[in-house]
Amino acid sequence: MQMRQIAALTALAAALSLAERLLPGPLPWLKPGLANIITLALAARGEYRTAVLVSILRSFVAALAWGGLFSPGHIFSLAGGICAAGVTVFLCRVLPGVISLIGVSVAAALAHGLGQLAAGRLLFVSQDAVLAVLPLVLLAAVATGVLVGLATRKVLARGWLG
Repeated sequence: MQMRQIAALTALAAALSLAERLLPGPLPWLKPGLANIITLALAARGEYRTAVLVSILRSFVAALAWGGLFSPGHIFSLAGGICAAGVTVFLCRVLPGVISLIGVSVAAALAHGLGQLAAGRLLFVSQDAVLAVLPLVLLAAVATGVLVGLATRKVLARGWLG
């Protein structure tokens, strides 16, 4: 994939990430993860390295745009994004056709949530605090994973990413 395509996809993913910050939610940190549509679509198309690269770059671009580079929010986003991209690429590459796109998305959302909790536990909060929010994070991950998986299926079906 060409650099300009990677830059455009990173910009699109960052824009989705920034836009969802404006969405109201039950908790300030609970967002649907719309930027992961780009990562999932790329991995489903076999663009594994690009999927990981866009996921990492998106985290930095969004943090720069929001003014929070290396803030706790950025650290959580980066940790979750790396875990989610890793699971997405692994499942799409090693088990293609075995797990549905929605299944991959749910697994990635779970990895994202667990990556964020691991970063929080290692850097900021106690184990008790992490365990207290774990059920909510897992439940939200399943719901958002289904949402992102359905949206990605639509994006791929319509050929919106080229």
